[in-house]
Amino acid sequence: MGLNVHQGSGIGGKPRSGGELCTNRPITPNSGGSVRWPEWSGAGYGRFRRVRTLARLVGCGEWVEELGSARRERILDAAREVVVREGFAGASVQAIALEAGVTRPTLYGEFGDRGVIFAELLDREEATVMGLVAAGMPEMPLGVDPLEFAGELADVYLEMVSCAPRSWQFVLMPSEGAPPGTFERVQRGKAAIRKRSAVLIAQAARARGREVDAELLSHAALAVGETAARLVLEAGEAGERAEVARTLRWLARRVIAGTNGETGIQNTPPPAPMF
Repeated sequence: MGLNVHQGSGIGGKPRSGGELCTNRPITPNSGGSVRWPEWSGAGYGRFRRVRTLARLVGCGEWVEELGSARRERILDAAREVVVREGFAGASVQAIALEAGVTRPTLYGEFGDRGVIFAELLDREEATVMGLVAAGMPEMPLGVDPLEFAGELADVYLEMVSCAPRSWQFVLMPSEGAPPGTFERVQRGKAAIRKRSAVLIAQAARARGREVDAELLSHAALAVGETAARLVLEAGEAGERAEVARTLRWLARRVIAGTNGETGIQNTPPPAPMF
């Protein structure tokens, strides 16, 4: 199972109106962290509208090319639901079959055994999340305000989480009871995201005339990002989600602006506690 995002096309390669909203570079699972990141391309859109729209469309599955049968996808969806709710240890074949509304013989006929279900589910969810992250972390264009860019990326990140909540819950959950190799795959994905974050942090800081420890800040950004994602996924009210977004924007801009005299940032108080 995999995910391919095609430039200017919908499911099955059919053209869609609206211009270039995505990259034609496939994001494949099991890449060992070697993700090919898309370059910024406005294509007549505002500087950031492209990233927002792409993240929303990919996350909502409008441009995902389905590689399996509808029943197979339904079983994978059911497996993800059970794993998120009960953990890997509680995701028995019987529980998955009940969630999917199929019999155990039908499930075995599609996948063979529980291990194959988990392997394909990991492939699919890893591809979905890494595709979203790649879409939402483009090169910073020349001439753009680094503070605006940093704040916008924070917004885009939370939009991606909101568009595919179950996928993010799945990849953020503890790996206890997961198939062998799951933890290592998650760590490779995190390493790829950290590396990309470090590049963007260094670019934005240099555009402000600053030099920073981008590697250290990328580790901090990943930790804060994971916490923000969990808070958004657990938030019961729109106001709670808005507070998370406001705090994340403030932190992103603060990292780039620093404290050495940049107008309007050093005097801005931090947001109130999120909850």
